[in-house]
Amino acid sequence: MTPAAMPFRGRAKWGPVAFDLLLAALGALLAGGVLVELAGENAAMAALAAYTVYAVVLTAALAVGRAVTRQLPTVRQRRLDGREGWLLRSWRGEWWHANALDAGIVVLAGWLVALGLRAGDDWLVPSLLVAGVGAWFLVRIALVLAGRRGNETLRLSGEWVVHESTWGTASCSRSSIVRVRALSGTRVLLVLDPPAELRPCLRPWRRARRRPAPDEIVVDVAMTGHDAQGVAEWIDPVLR
Repeated sequence: MTPAAMPFRGRAKWGPVAFDLLLAALGALLAGGVLVELAGENAAMAALAAYTVYAVVLTAALAVGRAVTRQLPTVRQRRLDGREGWLLRSWRGEWWHANALDAGIVVLAGWLVALGLRAGDDWLVPSLLVAGVGAWFLVRIALVLAGRRGNETLRLSGEWVVHESTWGTASCSRSSIVRVRALSGTRVLLVLDPPAELRPCLRPWRRARRRPAPDEIVVDVAMTGHDAQGVAEWIDPVLR
């Protein structure tokens, strides 16, 4: 039996939708006003205007995606490691939006560096600074492709529990989980003995402020169709 599913509605849904639309509107005003007026005179401003339009389109699409989503992802049975298991994955709209913005920044940085190098030695130092920013976001994308940064996901296979997040990946045997409880309305704590095997993301690109304790897994269920208490009450008997 799976935890009760909660509809995606109310402040949790429409607050972020309104915020996304506000950001898109501000970006559209910026791109359509100052940047576009200067774009014809300055190739760098044209590049910034192009990225702003790109970000506006992505953010408006994210708002529409939220608005049309009636139900966030819920627990599903999946075949994992050759056996029937359970999968709980956070809604991926925000995840793909963030990665698409990162990719756009990499392209923008490359564009600006090319313009700077073409402009001559006076722009060498600014070009190197922009290249550094682009490289930072390029590594973020590489870590996603390599599986070192992931969307919030919990997998319960026949023998293993695997948690993926922007911090990295933690895995442990099902038998090592000694206690499960809800920390808040959106987080579930799994206490382990022995500790989990950690495969962390590189430190500068971790989203979490502190390193998780090796004997704990904290799952964020904010962008799933369940609350923390329901997930905790479901996980405990499933693991027994």
